Amino acid sequence: MAEPVVPPMKDPVLIRIEDLRRDFTVGSRTVPALAGVSLDIRRGQTVAVVGESGSGKTTLGNQILGIDKPTSGRILFEGREITAARDTDMRRRIQVVQQSPFTTLNPKRSLRQILELPIAIHSDRTRRQRRDRVAELLEVVGIPADFMERHSYALSGGQRQRVALARALASEPDVIVLDEPTSSLDVSVQARILQLLVELQAQYQLTYLFITHDLSVVRNIADEVVVLYRGFVVERGATAELFANPQHRYNTMLLSSIPVVSEPEETLKPSWDWDSAVLGAEPPVGEACPFLPRCPHAVALCEQGVPPLVAATPTHSHACRNPRGSGTTNHD
Repeated sequence: MAEPVVPPMKDPVLIRIEDLRRDFTVGSRTVPALAGVSLDIRRGQTVAVVGESGSGKTTLGNQILGIDKPTSGRILFEGREITAARDTDMRRRIQVVQQSPFTTLNPKRSLRQILELPIAIHSDRTRRQRRDRVAELLEVVGIPADFMERHSYALSGGQRQRVALARALASEPDVIVLDEPTSSLDVSVQARILQLLVELQAQYQLTYLFITHDLSVVRNIADEVVVLYRGFVVERGATAELFANPQHRYNTMLLSSIPVVSEPEETLKPSWDWDSAVLGAEPPVGEACPFLPRCPHAVALCEQGVPPLVAATPTHSHACRNPRGSGTTNHD
């Protein structure tokens, strides 16, 4: 009796980013938007990339989407290097949901027209089959199918973002880059959109890159969090570990600023010496920790080159020469 054929196991890493750098010229200066970022994104997981404006989050998303070319480094998809010159199938497999649903949907087109376009590009469905698929997608994201002839200007912000999600799903992707997908929505609407994202991920085995400046948004949705500062990865790890035991001083600052509604929640937050911190400081001159000018916990060692990522645990690493809890200073 012949042995059953066992299909080969898929590599759990869907996207691998290796030493990715993107420099921009500003006047006479070269500014690194990404300064050697390395990152693995595993199948079916949500990786959140967090940081302030200017940290390089959207630049990283644009690299994965093929919107922009890196200065150096590379991106591998299922082990194969991909460049900005994507073929139709690769564009189908990596989709995006952007920040503002008020500007990303064409107000002159009906919901049916908006959703039919990617279906027509990426499949050979007939007109009737495309219409049926539009109805199905609307129902999946919680919009009645009989809304398909309406226009986006007749919808609320939350409904528009649901349509944007349906448009991303229309090409049957593997990966969705979510670029601040809830930041323009009311808090109650945010919660419903986040829950929908969780449900869609389970239903379609999706992989998410979730870009946000708000750590509180990703706490219950992300498997892993990557913290960027001025293009550098300063901390990364499993979400529970990164929240419970932040190491890099920048991440400590971000977590300490999360708004909470109860005293027990406040006691769980790390403390931060806001009186000693410098806001909006220029980057350091020469090779040093990029957070040095803003850090009240800096020591002499922080001036000696950009810190490398070091492992705090097997699933948690940081790039801080005086990490929180190190005992070097008394500011914790």
